[in-house]
Amino acid sequence: LAACFMDSLATLNYPAWGYGLRYSYGLFEQRIFNGEQVELPDSWLTEGNPWEVERLDVQYTIRFFGKVVHDETGAKQASWEGGDLVQAVAYDNLIPGHGTRNTLNLRLWASKPTRQLDMALFNAGDYQGALEARQKSENITSVLYPNDESYSGKELRLKQQYFLVAATLRDILERFRRTQKPLGEMSTQLCIQLNDTHPALGIPELVRLLVDEEH
Repeated sequence: LAACFMDSLATLNYPAWGYGLRYSYGLFEQRIFNGEQVELPDSWLTEGNPWEVERLDVQYTIRFFGKVVHDETGAKQASWEGGDLVQAVAYDNLIPGHGTRNTLNLRLWASKPTRQLDMALFNAGDYQGALEARQKSENITSVLYPNDESYSGKELRLKQQYFLVAATLRDILERFRRTQKPLGEMSTQLCIQLNDTHPALGIPELVRLLVDEEH
């Protein structure tokens, strides 16, 4: 559905950007055994993706958990501190229009650890613990639509949704800054479409960014 939006926008010569998550595994690979469907991992990136461009120069640090600290000077400002940090790394995919030179960009976010290895734990012989933070970070964009019957599944789904909107909104704000126009004019220069309910957290997150970080 979202890919159709991008194709149509490109073909109709609209300026637009698309955002999503770069899952290591797709929804699932379907196999039929003994007349029944069996779900297997869709390892679509095993041989790489020749259509994407890894953008190591476009990264944002996304925070989970932590606490809110209020300014004691009476300025009515708050900051979000502590918690777990995950790096959002951009991968760009060009979407050409039909019968036109207009080409749009689909930017997908991959979750990466802010620290690859905890050397203190590794040297202490806790090899599993040394890689735990890395695994937790990469889990966010591992599988599309993880089973959410368990509490951990619900938590992972929520993390995926917040990770998408948090990285995307930071990128939108950063790209708008390059126009050298005041943020107050942003509402007259661009609009953001939320495709389905998954990015609904983008509404309060944009408010938080503008109030707590952009002041």
